[in-house]
Amino acid sequence: MEGVPRDQRVGKLCASALQRKLRDEGYSAELLPYRRLKAGNVLADADATFRTRSAWYRVSFKCEVDANATRVLSFVSRTGAVVPQAEWADLDRSARF
Repeated sequence: MEGVPRDQRVGKLCASALQRKLRDEGYSAELLPYRRLKAGNVLADADATFRTRSAWYRVSFKCEVDANATRVLSFVSRTGAVVPQAEWADLDRSARF
């Protein structure tokens, strides 16, 4: 990811780590949360969502990268409940992915 700004590298690294973890848990995520890290080495979101073909789910995660933002040092996540269908349209419109 040479030439990619650090904040974007962190976002991509952490989104990839989340995708792998979700896949290991049996989810086939179509849309993942994508966040940029403003400062430091830890990107965390306690109230994120991801979408599969059939539903939206809540997820929280904490992703630590090395100082150069070239690899993930640690990653933990917790997949939560299905988001009520009445909220899906709002998530589609405000998705930050």
